[in-house]
Amino acid sequence: SSVQRSTGNAYDLSGQARTLTYNGNPTYNIYSNGLIPYIGLDGTGDFLSRADETDLDILGTETIYASTVRGLTMGGWFYPTSVGAGLFGLMSKYTGVQISFLIYRTADIPTFVVSTNGAALVGSISGATLTVNTWHFIVGRFTPSTEDAIFVNDVKATNTTSIPASIFNSTTAFEVGRYDLNSATCFAGRVALPFICANSLPDAIISALFQQTRGLFGI
Repeated sequence: SSVQRSTGNAYDLSGQARTLTYNGNPTYNIYSNGLIPYIGLDGTGDFLSRADETDLDILGTETIYASTVRGLTMGGWFYPTSVGAGLFGLMSKYTGVQISFLIYRTADIPTFVVSTNGAALVGSISGATLTVNTWHFIVGRFTPSTEDAIFVNDVKATNTTSIPASIFNSTTAFEVGRYDLNSATCFAGRVALPFICANSLPDAIISALFQQTRGLFGI
């Protein structure tokens, strides 16, 4: 992504000007022959964040979208550099009783969850195992009243039991590389091409995103 040199803040390349604030001392780098920028997170206080705002309150009930595409899709490319006990956030809007959604990993397992009331986790679904020092394309998708899914490269896992009709409207910050506003949950590794979308993108689009970028990461 584009980076503000004086502060380290990461610019939103979608054109919506949702700059992510630089926290801790992450390092920006280039991977794959200078083609792919990524941020390196050390697991001890490094993350990117943006305060709550209307356009990050993705609930799955937005009537500007046709009912067939409402929902949430988020993810990107992640490269864990360690595996250990505990929960480590990849992307989140989650703290206390202000939980909306979260992709996290515990040991080498990535998991996607949403909340319908800000406290209880609903539709939790775990994906394929991760390998240390390897890039993985990880995407979580919420389809209201239908499905929670997580994609790890080309492996999809789903949960269709008790899926809520909407996501809780949390007031907490959106974060990349951490969750629960807690430095103990910071992810150790690299993040590239993170995205969040207020639609339930179909399998074909998620697969195309993976297939079109995998060669850049040697996958």
